[in-house]
Amino acid sequence: ALGALKDAQAVPVLESALEDPETSVRAAAAHALLGVHGSQSVTKLIEAVRKYNQFQLAEAVTATLSSIDSRDLPEIAKAASERDVVVRRMVMEVLGRQGAPQGVEVLLSGLKDEDAYVRFRAANALQVFGSQPRVVEALIGALKDPDVVVQNRAAESLAIGLIKGSTIAPRLGLEAAIDQIPAHALRH
Repeated sequence: ALGALKDAQAVPVLESALEDPETSVRAAAAHALLGVHGSQSVTKLIEAVRKYNQFQLAEAVTATLSSIDSRDLPEIAKAASERDVVVRRMVMEVLGRQGAPQGVEVLLSGLKDEDAYVRFRAANALQVFGSQPRVVEALIGALKDPDVVVQNRAAESLAIGLIKGSTIAPRLGLEAAIDQIPAHALRH
């Protein structure tokens, strides 16, 4: 309710609720901070994920940060160098959902992360930028990733980025553009 009111006076209450002992309250506060947030909200959201390391909270924070004003992207991108793997995974997802060009460098770095799921999320997020030559090059390099799941995601992101008419909508990626592929290419 406090988030829906979009009253700036609610921000300190919502930010303090990120420290509530109950997981559902923390997640609700994270969602509410999308409706109204302050200059420290992004930092506090990331700190909450780091502190509690819970899936539900990380997903709520990811949803909020994915829709928050792009002026906050530098703060979000900075968290990509966190030691906490959950935070790094979240950052890759957020930058992909945001689709802002200033996130490309961080996503390219994410392809080299020690954690396979961070690399997977980076490869997935790069589908939005798949027509950029440096992204294509990086995704081609990811086809040799030690993890086959990352390799597969890189291949899908390449297809989505390079085949005209492909979308990132569920079940409409490469399949949506299949009629755009020349018939002779399908025979091989």
